[in-house]
Amino acid sequence: MLTLGDNTTTDFTRSIVLMTSNVGSREMSDLLDHRQVGFGGDDLAAEATKESLRDLALAAARKSFPFEFLNRFDEILVFSPLERGHLEQIFDKFLVDIHERALGQAGVPLLLKVTPDAKDHIIARGTDLRFGARPLRRAVEHELVDPLSRFIASEKLHAGDIVEVELEQEQLAFFRS
Repeated sequence: MLTLGDNTTTDFTRSIVLMTSNVGSREMSDLLDHRQVGFGGDDLAAEATKESLRDLALAAARKSFPFEFLNRFDEILVFSPLERGHLEQIFDKFLVDIHERALGQAGVPLLLKVTPDAKDHIIARGTDLRFGARPLRRAVEHELVDPLSRFIASEKLHAGDIVEVELEQEQLAFFRS
C-alpha cells in the first residue's frame, strides 16, 4: 500500500513502477561521438559499444545515487542506440502518418512511394545516435512533408495522385503519376 499526499491509499501489489533518468547521458554521448558507429558495421564492435554504454551508465548511476536506493530496483535498463532496422521501422511509421495527415487534415488522399535510395538518404540525414528518432522525424518533415505541403498548396497535387520520391544526384525528386 502507498499513501498519497491527500491521504488516500493505493494498492501497488500488481504494479510495475518505471523510473527514468538522464544520469550518464553526457558520458554516453561522448562515447558515441568518439566511436566509429555506422550501418553495416562490425557486429562485435556494436556489441562492445553497447557494453561500454551500459558500464558508463551504471557507473554514473552508482556515483549519483546511494547504494541503498539503487539496491531497491529489480532491474536497471540502459539506453541503447537505435539500429538500422529500428530506424527503417520508424521511417515506415512516419510514412503511414504522412498518409493519414494528407487524408485527414489536408483532405488530399495520395499515395506516397519512396524508393529505397531515397529512404536511405532520408534515414542517413535523420540519424544521430545520441538523440534517437527525433532527428529522423525532423528529416522526414523537412525532406518529405514540407515539399508535399507546398505541392498541395500550389495545387500541383490532387486527390488520388501517386507521388514517387526518388534520389537524383543526392537530392530528392518528386514525380506525380
